[in-house]
Amino acid sequence: KGKWWELLLGWLWDIPLRLGRLATFIGTSWDDVQNRIIGMVILIVIGLGLVRVLTLPQVQEWLGKVFNFVK
Repeated sequence: KGKWWELLLGWLWDIPLRLGRLATFIGTSWDDVQNRIIGMVILIVIGLGLVRVLTLPQVQEWLGKVFNFVK
């Protein structure tokens, strides 16, 4: 069983990196810092959608902008 800080580290460090790599898979090759930033943006947009700050069409629009940006 992991400690709470290991789980937090996973959310703040590993998951954004993997999401950023997924977003840039089709696009150009970026370094890990840019992949983490893209991943954090994806997590933030999805999180705002889950707490109903953004509507589903707005979430789709923002994610479309992110994925079009990395092409």
